Amino acid sequence: MRDDGRQDGLSEAIGWHLRLRDNNPEDWDAFVDWLEGDPQRSIDYDTVCLGAADLTAEAVPAPQAQPIVAATRRHRWGFAAAAAVAVIAASVVVVQTMPASARYEVDTSPGQQRKVAITDGSFAEMNGGTRLLLDRKNPRYAELVSGEATFTVRHDPGAPFTVVVGDQHVQDVGTVFNIVHDADRTRLDVLQGQVLYNPDRERLALGAGRALVASNNRLVLSTRKVETMAGWRSGQLNFANEPVQVVAGDLARSLGTSISVTPSLAGQRFTGSVRIQGDATVRTLAATIGAKARRAGSGWIIEPS
Repeated sequence: MRDDGRQDGLSEAIGWHLRLRDNNPEDWDAFVDWLEGDPQRSIDYDTVCLGAADLTAEAVPAPQAQPIVAATRRHRWGFAAAAAVAVIAASVVVVQTMPASARYEVDTSPGQQRKVAITDGSFAEMNGGTRLLLDRKNPRYAELVSGEATFTVRHDPGAPFTVVVGDQHVQDVGTVFNIVHDADRTRLDVLQGQVLYNPDRERLALGAGRALVASNNRLVLSTRKVETMAGWRSGQLNFANEPVQVVAGDLARSLGTSISVTPSLAGQRFTGSVRIQGDATVRTLAATIGAKARRAGSGWIIEPS
């Protein structure tokens, strides 16, 4: 049985979810103030959005992440939560009219880093091997086709800034956030402020220090130290229980060279920091997991010793 404080937090989160369905710009600043008043509120809001009223903060510990599969989990709902979901399901999404598109692409070669101005006071820092679509007629839009970028956005409650990543949407609520997008996996880290993930579906509110991984129709939430996020900008990558294949991919993007991992090692988990220092970095990573790195043409293969 939940304590009264926890139930009050969920009730407030339900109220905000219902209030924001009208997409009233005046509500956004008040919503941000509410979220920033207590870190637990972001978790409560995400709980309501996922339809998991029995989910607790302990289910998403740091640094180990726990999967949240909204479509398959069953929970016993309280009356207020059930009523809220019924209303949310019946709500109509208000779509803002956007100006005609004039999109153009900005990209970086593997190992190249680039800073791109998007609109007044906003910009994107692109890691190597990244493709980004921008729109001259809609400066509050960006699409990360592939790669990694850190977005620093000037907040405008009347015109939310949205990043499209495949079939997912990340909407700014005044923040700095990093996105990595590969063929079958998207990772979102919030360094500052707040973002809404998929505002027309899950509508997850993620505050500073929160991270999300979307893969195989599953969302995994976790909490991380902000100083370990977007480490590619400072030359030091930080990982918590990540598959070696993911570590190699992140490292390859920054080094500008391909790194393959044999199947027997690809799923092995890695926790630690990797400083980007040329070829020595690949050898060090391999040695750390008890493997070896071998040159293969212009790239590397990490294989068992």
